[in-house]
Amino acid sequence: METPPNRRWSLGIGIKSRWSGPVVLSKPVFIDVKGHWAETDIKKLADQKIVDTAVNRFKPDEVISKGETISMLVKALDLNRYFPDKPSFSDVTKEYRYYGDIEGAFKSGIIKGDNGKFNPGGELTRETLAVFAAKGFGDLKNHDDVTLDRFKDAGKISDWAKNDVLTAVKLGLFTGDGQGNFNPLQKVTKAEAAAVIARVIAAQG
Repeated sequence: METPPNRRWSLGIGIKSRWSGPVVLSKPVFIDVKGHWAETDIKKLADQKIVDTAVNRFKPDEVISKGETISMLVKALDLNRYFPDKPSFSDVTKEYRYYGDIEGAFKSGIIKGDNGKFNPGGELTRETLAVFAAKGFGDLKNHDDVTLDRFKDAGKISDWAKNDVLTAVKLGLFTGDGQGNFNPLQKVTKAEAAAVIARVIAAQG
């Protein structure tokens, strides 16, 4: 079943893939993405081993965690995983499945944490995803051609996220919904995160 328009456009993602050029995919890996609006992006990430293909379900409409998102982003940006003897965050132990990804993201400056914690199992919001994605491209200081005024709810975007949201918008990683809102605190699904990660890869090209 097709995703309702208000949900499909919540990340500025339409039915068409953001990938350029012909899409050549291997046989389906996940049994629950056929016909989904994000099917092409999810399969592309699976082909590139950016998402876990050890299971046969992707659960595209499930809200994604911060830890899983960072794991996808680290792979998409081709960053080195890091395994320090002493964890950088008190709530991310060496036994955690995404430990190396989170430490690699921390070392690369993509994440900072909050009072020594990262909350890896916490649900991800749109503004936080924008921050993570933008940090992967460094500090783009020139935003002269981009403003947050395009969004009716710009005032709801947290101050700490505004510059990175601008970067994400400038790079084409985010637009807005059909009503002109950014919806900064809206929870992000696995399908939506996959679509943004696909845009991250395309933006590097």
